[in-house]
Amino acid sequence: MMSNGSLWIEKYRPKKFEDVVGNEDVVEVLKKKVREEKNIPHLLLIGPPGVGKTTLAYVIASELGASLMEINASDERGIDVVRGKIKMFVKSGGLSQKILLLDEADFTTEEFQHALRRLMEQYSENCRFIITANYGEKIIEPLKSRCFTVYLKPLQQEHIYKIVKRVVEGEKLNLSEEQIWKIVRESGGDARKAINMLQTGVPISQIKIDFGELTNLLIESKVERARLILEEWLKYNPPHLFIKEWFEWFINNHTNLPQIFPKSDFLLLLADYEERVSRSNVPYLQLFSLLVRVAILIKTNKR
Repeated sequence: MMSNGSLWIEKYRPKKFEDVVGNEDVVEVLKKKVREEKNIPHLLLIGPPGVGKTTLAYVIASELGASLMEINASDERGIDVVRGKIKMFVKSGGLSQKILLLDEADFTTEEFQHALRRLMEQYSENCRFIITANYGEKIIEPLKSRCFTVYLKPLQQEHIYKIVKRVVEGEKLNLSEEQIWKIVRESGGDARKAINMLQTGVPISQIKIDFGELTNLLIESKVERARLILEEWLKYNPPHLFIKEWFEWFINNHTNLPQIFPKSDFLLLLADYEERVSRSNVPYLQLFSLLVRVAILIKTNKR
């Protein structure tokens, strides 16, 4: 089912406020600012993955007729990006309004955020900044204080259904209602994940991890097999969700784990590696390191 054309995420991205699904109260506030004031303040959009943070930035740019440059902080987080690419964009002239979209800013360092804050102060007349984050607590206060902060709630299943249905009908996909609702449920409120599942045509069983199986592999010191599961999962999911979902599995299943499993040390490792993943340029290596560390702790407890 993989398309040879553009990504469906981009193809079906809403172009106006009326097409945005979910978070109706937030959409109404932003629509009023854009359509009545013909302008926006600097924005900080906070919410879980796939709820429409990036989409709202593109809708705002479209409605204002503004030129937009997107920087994904999980890929480009070095201070040189601020001093080079971003500074060049915000300084440049032009007739249209300009918007700098910094996606996943919670993956950046404090140094990066302080440099960004200075640019916001210097070039507010030239450009508006829209910053998105999954975790608001990882954005420094001086940056937050210069933004109008908006919190987006997770999408409900009926919202995801509406989005999936739009893509299914647009691509003329032969899916039953049961199949559509299975994707809706497995997406976990993440519209991006749901659309990617449609486009790749990958069986849902390959996208979800059985964390019980993964944990048992580490108990048996089968790190290589655990690594393969991790790699497959990362093809369709953002890195930070791995730790979140493993933690949630542990909370629901810790009483069934054998005594050799180091429960308190495991939780400390998850907390440590959540921070490492958020700051790393290569989050896969951090997650693989987490697998190894868990396996070593279990092996040590066996002695």
